[in-house]
Amino acid sequence: MARRRRKKSTRRRDTSVKLLNVAEAYAYSNIMTTNLFGASVPEFITGKQNISQPGSTYNLGAWASGETTDAAIEKSLGVGSVSIRDLARNPQLALDATAVRLKANMWNIVGQTVATRWGFKFGKRLLRQPINMINRSVFKPLAMGIKL
Repeated sequence: MARRRRKKSTRRRDTSVKLLNVAEAYAYSNIMTTNLFGASVPEFITGKQNISQPGSTYNLGAWASGETTDAAIEKSLGVGSVSIRDLARNPQLALDATAVRLKANMWNIVGQTVATRWGFKFGKRLLRQPINMINRSVFKPLAMGIKL
């Protein structure tokens, strides 16, 4: 009689939400919205629509002066922070302001993204044991589907 084959044990995929991954994603999105739109993530989502208010100017020629600060952007474009409402209301002006900010802050974005990546990578590695202890002693007994 032939031997029976053993079935491979089925492995379940870990479906829990990891809070450190959520924090890392928020940090990346905050870097992008701050440098591109001049607003943090909550301000970008819930911010007031201020692009097409009366008195705002649209003068990219003034940007050619060479200043690359947010005050210079606001002065040359008449645009403060850009929100989702601004993108919906006046997309051309909002995207022009975003392009100017991208040109001005490109290297800031790269540096902050690299620093954030390294910080989370080495922070997770250094704090591996305390993170595992918290996951075992706090989150696993609660069975909430959340890990640190």
